[in-house]
Amino acid sequence: MTTTFDRAFRGLGGRKELVRLAMFREVPFLAPGKRLSQLVDTAHAFFARDEPRRITATVTFTDREKRRYTNVLPHDLDIYRELADAVLA
Repeated sequence: MTTTFDRAFRGLGGRKELVRLAMFREVPFLAPGKRLSQLVDTAHAFFARDEPRRITATVTFTDREKRRYTNVLPHDLDIYRELADAVLA
């Protein structure tokens, strides 16, 4: 499984370009029903840095029969902005 993004974005206080993490470059096996997750940042820190709000992830994988699949997943991260505002209120 490989995940690519249409634009770069940073997390962990702006110190890490998340699209470069190994978990997005190549995962040779992911058991059925399992998923990966990655802490990006606090909502407040992420939005304070003016990171991209709209990101599209393209996930490509093959099944046991070597059939290739691609899922394009658009994300609008502005839905999390209220979380940042709620913490500061």
